[in-house]
Amino acid sequence: MIRKAVRAGGFEAAGFNAGLPLELSDKVELLKLASSDGYAPANVYLYDIMKGHPEFDTGNSIKLLKDALLRGCGSEDLVSYYESKLPKINTIDDIRTLSDEDHNNLYYAYYSLIMNGLGSPFKFKTYRWVMDKKNKVQIELFSQKDKKEIEEKAKKFLDKVKPNMFFDESTSVHGLLGAG
Repeated sequence: MIRKAVRAGGFEAAGFNAGLPLELSDKVELLKLASSDGYAPANVYLYDIMKGHPEFDTGNSIKLLKDALLRGCGSEDLVSYYESKLPKINTIDDIRTLSDEDHNNLYYAYYSLIMNGLGSPFKFKTYRWVMDKKNKVQIELFSQKDKKEIEEKAKKFLDKVKPNMFFDESTSVHGLLGAG
């Protein structure tokens, strides 16, 4: 029944199967179909499966989240992904020794702004609390110029891509089952 619903355009059924039995490999297959047909939440579901089941990871899991974002469906996982790539920042010296790649991973701030624009409670946090000899101090990760550039870039993105919650009663498995 779930396969039939997904193939008929009821993509939500691929991610939410109302307790109907479905093997994980079948769910992945249906989510890939829904994703290829433009249903962005399927990308987020696929990412979550890949994170928990490496046997399904195709090596492009972060691309799934970026594609979902381009379709107006964000995931906090994208922000967390870039944040997790940063080394531990405990002291001012840690910030001074960030590599170019580490600086690129600071883009979590850009994605947090986009997520905020898509309705997420993520905050645009541009600082870290670090130790300076004896005291805990707040240190900015970006210059004012960098912050402004990030904010402008996020605004341009959000001008083009609008939030899309992909709500559609015709794609609800409950509707297909007559449960509401």
